[in-house]
Amino acid sequence: MSTTIQIPKKALQDILAAGRQFIAAEDALENALLVSKPAFIRKIRRLRAEHLHGDTGQWKLLKTRYGL
Repeated sequence: MSTTIQIPKKALQDILAAGRQFIAAEDALENALLVSKPAFIRKIRRLRAEHLHGDTGQWKLLKTRYGL
């Protein structure tokens, strides 16, 4: 048996807006935590430089490692 409920449009919009704000806050917190780790920043910069130079991982190795 299914039941249908009605929610005011404004309430639903507020819930969706709150969800988007939560996601943005979560991303900001994650970024702040990651930036506070110098080793992480060094690794990201090194990986970005490798990527820009065309140094990428081997697809077969990645498939094996991560079960893709």
